[in-house]
Amino acid sequence: MDDTNPTETTSDSATVESEQDVRLGTWLAILAAMGYTASILALRKLAENHDADWAVWISCIKAVPSTLLAAAIVGFRTLQGERVLPAARTCAILFASGLFMQFAGNVGFQCSLFLGGMALSVALSSTTMILSSAVLGWMVLRERVSARSVVAIAVLIASIAVLSGGARDASLSSGRDFSWLIITATVLTASSAGLGWGLSGVAIRWAVTNGTTIMATVLILSLSGVVGLGLTCLIRMGPEALLATPSSDLQLMLVAGVFNAIAFILVGKAFSLISVVRVNLIQASQIAMAAVFGVLFFLEPLTVWLVVGCIMTILGVVLITIRTDS
Repeated sequence: MDDTNPTETTSDSATVESEQDVRLGTWLAILAAMGYTASILALRKLAENHDADWAVWISCIKAVPSTLLAAAIVGFRTLQGERVLPAARTCAILFASGLFMQFAGNVGFQCSLFLGGMALSVALSSTTMILSSAVLGWMVLRERVSARSVVAIAVLIASIAVLSGGARDASLSSGRDFSWLIITATVLTASSAGLGWGLSGVAIRWAVTNGTTIMATVLILSLSGVVGLGLTCLIRMGPEALLATPSSDLQLMLVAGVFNAIAFILVGKAFSLISVVRVNLIQASQIAMAAVFGVLFFLEPLTVWLVVGCIMTILGVVLITIRTDS
């Protein structure tokens, strides 16, 4: 594969989207959001009473299903004579992006679930993802951010300010004593997650619009988690502690990984059809879903802050998904 300058090759493909591509990409992003939400439910259960090393181990196991699935498909296509894997430079860029996504994104998010609960963590990480992907998409991919996207981003930022008003209740519901230190740590870890995911979204969009297959991209990004996070766990926790993981927890990790793998593939395809900002704004629907499920399954408090914030989130997503001729 010819590795060319992404800012020169993706300009047209990233901004010219057919009506069919927008429709299909939008539905894929919506289905991916549902898959990620199912994965988050399992991760929220695993977030009870564990530390940062545990968060790394959870993230490592979660990456296994997507790695195995992508490896099987890539291997099959390679045996059929196809050239699936990209050039070394592209592999290196994707692997480095994957490491940042895994440590800052997935581990950061798992820590934020433990610290602040599901609704607040998803809200903060989703908004940071949207902002970082908008900036990086403009800088790296030369994607145009429309006026409606700017309004949608502003609405979502406002929704986070509203949702954050319930930070104290979220902290208490997760079993932590309320303190500004805990809230600050929640904000930092959740924001780190959004930044990691935003960068990975731009990396996926860059790779697939330059000819790299979706499955090869998923394989490299997922493999970075198995290798990077796995070695970290082995060094810090030791093989005995890893082998002593309860089977019920391993099952939850794999369930989270399966839903994450399905969503990862769907969102990868969505990135090949529509812009990074559009995909990530649709993904922000996870904020509302996480808030509802957090209340139903984990007894997180249903407050006015939460209700108003979810309504504003839905408004922001609607703004970006409505396509006009202007």
